[in-house]
Amino acid sequence: MLQEIIASNPPFQEQKLNYWLREAKNSNAEIDCLLQIKNQVIPVEIKAGKIGSLKSLHVFLSEKNKKTGIRLNMNLPDYGRNLKTKVNFKKQTELNYHLISLPLYMASQLKTLEIGIH
Repeated sequence: MLQEIIASNPPFQEQKLNYWLREAKNSNAEIDCLLQIKNQVIPVEIKAGKIGSLKSLHVFLSEKNKKTGIRLNMNLPDYGRNLKTKVNFKKQTELNYHLISLPLYMASQLKTLEIGIH
């Protein structure tokens, strides 16, 4: 999937990807890919199947005070607005966020997204 995302960049752009890793006491978290879309840094979680936990995405959104994340998986496209989940981060107990879910085959289209980027 990461190769597909890299290949979708124009040939004149630097071809590199960034990821995020948090190694805190009793709380490891990792984001597969960070993309710049317009002027925003958007976390991307890649899941091989139809289900999977988004705990790392929740930690990233909470820690970085972001509102939108992207999930690539085997499901149909979906856009969840104002989703809520419980978190335990710096006295924050609930996270409100938006989640763009796209099928894996749409990885090359990530940089063209314009909806829901807050």
